[in-house]
Amino acid sequence: MIRTHATPAVGLGHLQRCAALTDALQAVGGELRWWIDDPAIRALIQRPDLMVETVASEELPPPGVADVLVLDGYHYDARFVMEARKRVATVVVIEDLPDRWLPAHIIIQSAIDEGAGLREAGPGTEVLAGPSYALVPKEFMEDPRRDYAQTVQRVLVSAGGSDVHHALPKLLEWIRDVLPSATLDVVVGPFVDPETVRLLEQAVRQRPPIVLWRNLEPQQLRTLMLQADLAVSAAGQTLFQLAASATPTLAFTLFKNQQGLVETLARRGVVVWIGPWDELGLRERLEAAVHRLSEASPRRALGAQARREVDGRGAQRAAEAILRYVQRQASASLRSNGGSLILRPVTAQDERLLWEWRNDPLVRKHSFSRDPIAWKQHQRWFQQKLASPDCCIWIAECDGHPIGHIRYDRSGDVAELSYSVAASRRGRGWGTAMLRASAPLACQAFRVRRLIGITKQENDVSVRSLARAGFRCVGSFRKPRCLCLQFEWPCEGSSR
Repeated sequence: MIRTHATPAVGLGHLQRCAALTDALQAVGGELRWWIDDPAIRALIQRPDLMVETVASEELPPPGVADVLVLDGYHYDARFVMEARKRVATVVVIEDLPDRWLPAHIIIQSAIDEGAGLREAGPGTEVLAGPSYALVPKEFMEDPRRDYAQTVQRVLVSAGGSDVHHALPKLLEWIRDVLPSATLDVVVGPFVDPETVRLLEQAVRQRPPIVLWRNLEPQQLRTLMLQADLAVSAAGQTLFQLAASATPTLAFTLFKNQQGLVETLARRGVVVWIGPWDELGLRERLEAAVHRLSEASPRRALGAQARREVDGRGAQRAAEAILRYVQRQASASLRSNGGSLILRPVTAQDERLLWEWRNDPLVRKHSFSRDPIAWKQHQRWFQQKLASPDCCIWIAECDGHPIGHIRYDRSGDVAELSYSVAASRRGRGWGTAMLRASAPLACQAFRVRRLIGITKQENDVSVRSLARAGFRCVGSFRKPRCLCLQFEWPCEGSSR
């Protein structure tokens, strides 16, 4: 369950990052529902795949309703988190402020440097800190392919969902003075007041070319960012999206609680911070920064560094960390040969390990394709699998050491498995243990009717492992140069 606080006054940042985390949690098999406390926000959530309820701001779910509760809002204090822990096994807090003590099980703090929030965390709290955990929409995972024009021809301007300081009209005036011929793309939030909109429409008529953009979907916003040679944006979640799209950005703050975020990003070379909105000299700093970034080379360097820091996979990393924590806390482990088998979701760090396992001579011998896999070919395959909602890969570990992997690929109401055991761990029953442990997880993740495993009849080890794990042989068929056996595991709701 996700419990978020977003209002026209607070803005949409909490809502946006909760939506990104929702997609990532769904990708690892989570069933999500939302609680919000403002009816005006409810109308903005167009998610038929979610149950969204409007509840009182202090309300918590009854015990047993959720396995995980995600809280995102400044008013969720230590007392509220402690009460939540009495009702839910795992409490996750999305936090911006580094100086609050919160007794959550997991804290996601993308707005601070790694390690900066550890001192303030509660005992036993796992902290996911730094821009690598920025919760941006899944559309921003794709590598941004973009050009940087020799001169600044197009500028994206944003001041958040509500622009409570009426910054946009003034920004357009300042930017137009320093870039008289550039096209200005203005992202107008859903809660921008009518007077500000009137001034923006007046600017469109008087100082073109200016384009006003409203109600953009994530993919549309990303496209707009990729077209921009430069962005001028208020602090908030938009900065992470701009970074993931490698857009060189001048950032300013509207509220004091945004300063830590911008200082962190500026220190890491993600944005150029031009100062608080209400500070004297902001216009001059904006003009100076535009001049410094007038040529393509410094803008290209700034955009590249931004993408290195925010690669668009923060939500995926956070979801995987939450799943691992839940699995550990639930003691979802099996005993085999005196060691504990634990399944964890694959991560980007496992890319080379899977490549080495795939090219193992015995694995190639029993594969339907015996040719070695080139590294570049594996990289493309791995990235496609990571991004696919129809693929789940788990790494099996014993006492913290990887011993094998198992993958399920969904097609319709069926998911087909593929697995391998590390050479040094073979002959000890780990294949059977991996199959038995992963099958219920795959059924739950994909909601399919059955799992299937296809192996060569000559592969005695795999045949025995599937049978011992509880898979049933349902038939045989011939492929080029081999006879294959098909095993099945019925998922819940169908008879064994």
